[in-house]
Amino acid sequence: MTEPDQAPKRGNLKRVAGNTLFMYSRTVFSLALNLFATRLVLKTLGVEDFGLFAVLASIIASFSFITGAVNGSVSRFLCAALGHEDRREFSAIFTASAVLLFGVALLIAALTELCGLWYIQNHLVVAPERLSAAMTAFHFCVASTVILIIALPYQAALISQENIRAFALFTVCTDVLKFLAVIALTLMPGDKLELYALLLMLAQITPQMILMLYARHTYPDCALRLPPDRSRLREIGQYACWDLLGCLTVVAQSQGLNILVNAFFGLVFNAAYGIAMQVNGAISQFVYNFVMASNPQIMKLYHSGAHEEMKRMMRLSSYLAGFLLLFFAVPLFIEVEFVLSVWLGEYPAHAPVFIRIFLVQSLVMAMSRPIVAAVHAIGLVRIHNLASSSVVISILPVSYVLLKLGVPLPVVFVINIIPWVLECVVDSFIIRRAISFSVSRFFLHTYLRILAYGCLLLAIPAAVTLWMPQDGFLRFLIVGTISVITFCAVVYFLVMNDAGRQMARDAVRTKIIARIASR
Repeated sequence: MTEPDQAPKRGNLKRVAGNTLFMYSRTVFSLALNLFATRLVLKTLGVEDFGLFAVLASIIASFSFITGAVNGSVSRFLCAALGHEDRREFSAIFTASAVLLFGVALLIAALTELCGLWYIQNHLVVAPERLSAAMTAFHFCVASTVILIIALPYQAALISQENIRAFALFTVCTDVLKFLAVIALTLMPGDKLELYALLLMLAQITPQMILMLYARHTYPDCALRLPPDRSRLREIGQYACWDLLGCLTVVAQSQGLNILVNAFFGLVFNAAYGIAMQVNGAISQFVYNFVMASNPQIMKLYHSGAHEEMKRMMRLSSYLAGFLLLFFAVPLFIEVEFVLSVWLGEYPAHAPVFIRIFLVQSLVMAMSRPIVAAVHAIGLVRIHNLASSSVVISILPVSYVLLKLGVPLPVVFVINIIPWVLECVVDSFIIRRAISFSVSRFFLHTYLRILAYGCLLLAIPAAVTLWMPQDGFLRFLIVGTISVITFCAVVYFLVMNDAGRQMARDAVRTKIIARIASR
């Protein structure tokens, strides 16, 4: 391939590719379940209660930045210990992180119960007769969140060990149980909102309890050795404190906006926002699978002293993350109305435009995640959060002002993309301060190239809509086919170099010969 200049070592790429392909298989299965389940939930709950549950989840997620900060710190220190090949350090870090996250779980439970109930009773736009059901559902969501937080060190241990397959199996179990919960919801009598929150809680915490037992059995270093090392506890805690600001940006971008949408427009718009976030999350999950597989490699390579190898892996990860997202996002961007009509039947009117905007935002964010992983690997989290995260966190107050001024909501969402671009620029310069890293080369060979390819990949299949203005299954099929053909052509003729094209031809020729021989 033309980018990056030199591929990382074959063993590292093979491990990342194997883990990514396994996660892709899991994602396709889970995506099919979740898409069908969402249709049933929307039909069973109705638009109002569906939007109400989305707001309740946003309230809890508004405090989850604490979890994200601590969990990111845990993953970083566990990968560093593995990079140094120090099992005693790994065990000490795991115990300290488990104790720290247990305290975080109790803190978030207290904050969400106090602040969340105050918001529900005083500011939530909801019919008075649905207030009691909203509070009951909220309690179930809090309980589920506490268990998920306690299980985070065990998840981080599996990912740092690059045992992605086991992690994927447990997430598949979660998705299956959530799907069965939705089926049960349609059959059971009672308040559907309360039942959905209860069943969803049970479906989420059961696999996590099993995952914790599996991690302890498979990796002896995951056994708690109390009391924890105070120096490790303090080190992880201090690192996490600096990461809090970075995690706040995610809340400001998604969950905080959801609350603003409720305040300015009501639950119908919350339903459109929730659907758009779910669709975008499903597409982004394919990229997240790759990032999950590549991030431990970036961190381990840095801490093992292979800095040049780490930079090549970082550039390749950014490049491939953008390409992977384009493969799934382009046909959806064009045919989103048809997909929503097949998936949900009737859907909120603003959902399609929200989805298209969020897909563009996800493309920008996908290419910057390996850069953020490199910042954390180097340990520059303090300057990272003081600089880049302070730019992104401005999203929430700026959005509030714009909405107060009457700016249309889609325009506000488009403006929210700009800080994520600036974040990547700032982080690139932060990396350059620590190691030799060409910022201009990264943006020319990764960002601008992917954006140019994206325009090409979008323009060719979009031309079909001029010939077939009425959407339908036939147009969807033609657009999807042309998208795949265009993607393969761009990869072969523009992305691959001569050596890559020869390898592709040899691989195809070998498979054809093997199939003929088997007959």
